[in-house]
Amino acid sequence: MDSSRKASLGFGVLLIAFGVILFLFSLIPGEWVGQTWPVIFFLIAACFFLPVFLWPDSRHGLAALFIPGGVFLSLGLLFTYATLTQDWVVWAYGWLLIVAGVGLGLLLASVVGKWGKKSFWVGLWMLAISTGLFGLFATLFGGPVIKIIGAVLVILIGIFFLLRAVRQPQSS
Repeated sequence: MDSSRKASLGFGVLLIAFGVILFLFSLIPGEWVGQTWPVIFFLIAACFFLPVFLWPDSRHGLAALFIPGGVFLSLGLLFTYATLTQDWVVWAYGWLLIVAGVGLGLLLASVVGKWGKKSFWVGLWMLAISTGLFGLFATLFGGPVIKIIGAVLVILIGIFFLLRAVRQPQSS
């Protein structure tokens, strides 16, 4: 199958899935529908991630789509948390996860698109620092649930730095 037909097929399937979800949101009454709207952000992220895998010959250039995909993924996570817990104050520091989404996108682009080590490390550092700062602010200022999530994130980022220090060869 040529690439333009593959693109039409992939885009058509995504639009149908998106339309079915919107259709179900319109038909099914209940409060749970009002809490599932962040799924839209995960679908948009999938729309950005999918072309990289649909056209493996163009993977190097298309890997840039991981960056907006990572942003929409982080927005989906943030909106899902805020919708389920009604903790909308999380946005005071939750924007840091958007920076983490950019870092995740760079990280994925460097691995899948073979962008090189520099973009890998930039993405990893953006992801680690912004996630660590989010965890710190969440622990200091968040509600009960996000305080636990924040503390776990700070611990995980601490483990990352610890492992990096242990694995790094000593310079003479």
